[in-house]
Amino acid sequence: MARLADLARTPFRKPEDARLLEQGLGALRDSGAQDLALLRHIEGRFYLEQVAHRGQALADASRLPAAGVSAHKARVYSYTSLILDAGRTGEGAGALRRGARHARAGAVRVGRRGG
Repeated sequence: MARLADLARTPFRKPEDARLLEQGLGALRDSGAQDLALLRHIEGRFYLEQVAHRGQALADASRLPAAGVSAHKARVYSYTSLILDAGRTGEGAGALRRGARHARAGAVRVGRRGG
């Protein structure tokens, strides 16, 4: 699934990629996959390249679950995707401010937990 999201930004993407992605993600969700946050990130990253407003809503890292290592990675990947997309569309400064704000909030949580 992640490969389809990667291909979404290349000239090699195909019209049927969205259908294949939805089928694959649906099967993984139905199977009880544990990495739901990562699946949501992959879906968001794919649509960020295809339909910006849908990708923004899906890749919005603040909506991803915050528990667990996989979920934390998905949040970081999602923030990165949003920052890169914002830079591509000329909104990089605002995205970097949001990313920095969330990074500081995450550092405080980790510091409290570890201290």
